[in-house]
Amino acid sequence: MNRIKAMIKKAGAAALAFFFCTLSLSAQDDLLSLLDSAEGPAPGVPVSASFKSTRIINCQSLEITDAGTMDIKIQHRFGTFNSGAYNFWGLDAATVRIGAEVGTGHGTMIGFGRSSVGKTIDAYAKWKFMAQTTDNKKPISALVFVSAARRGDQFPGLTVSPQERISYVGQIILGRKFSDAFSLQIMPTWVQHGRSFEGGATTLTGLGVGFRQKLTPRTSINAEYVYFPSSQLPPGNSNPLSIGLDIETGGHVFQIHVTNSVGMTDKSFLTETSGNMFRGDIRPGFNITRVFNIY
Repeated sequence: MNRIKAMIKKAGAAALAFFFCTLSLSAQDDLLSLLDSAEGPAPGVPVSASFKSTRIINCQSLEITDAGTMDIKIQHRFGTFNSGAYNFWGLDAATVRIGAEVGTGHGTMIGFGRSSVGKTIDAYAKWKFMAQTTDNKKPISALVFVSAARRGDQFPGLTVSPQERISYVGQIILGRKFSDAFSLQIMPTWVQHGRSFEGGATTLTGLGVGFRQKLTPRTSINAEYVYFPSSQLPPGNSNPLSIGLDIETGGHVFQIHVTNSVGMTDKSFLTETSGNMFRGDIRPGFNITRVFNIY
């Protein structure tokens, strides 16, 4: 018993020593930082390159397009691996979205595009109202994202009003670049359909998560997942999951990935994903991003 008490006392003494040593080092660091400048510590600057593109894969990221810059995006999705050799394991099937984003300054950007899925046109805006800083006075980045999309495909036997073709998406994007190599974000999400053609709820609320892990200065692993309760989704549908590799080549960013989503507009991939990766419904695809200075 005495031996145990002695060990406890030694452990307590070591813990106290570590605690006070940490306080001392912290105080020393604070003092040194104050001595670096007669005016006090240097102000923090916004953290950059949390992600290499304004999209993780399908979902919006913490990044926005710089003012005076246009970002052209080509998104391509193939069929599923489990469609077999006849369809060349999905490569015979293809869907595409072509769009552009423009930085408008003051932490904002706007974008628009056209997708072959549902013959859909979409438009959106994103505003970064708080940017993480290097001094951690602002420990996270926070953005608001809103989009609207209109389906243009035909529905034989159905009378569909123009309002029923329109859907809206809203997100709050909160995230942090924890190190030079790792960034993480969460995305509370709201979706409103004019009409749910596949069934399910017309108003959906969910939560997304995405991350980036840098492998080399020009490559990284990205992943994203958005959860909606099954009671809100059309029967048989799944939550969207995507995993990919980013490759930066200067003015281009190539994103090669696999996903269970065929749609690329926000409402489409969020609420109309029928594939299940664990059953082999895996779609290869890629995004190409090219940036141009326009003024």
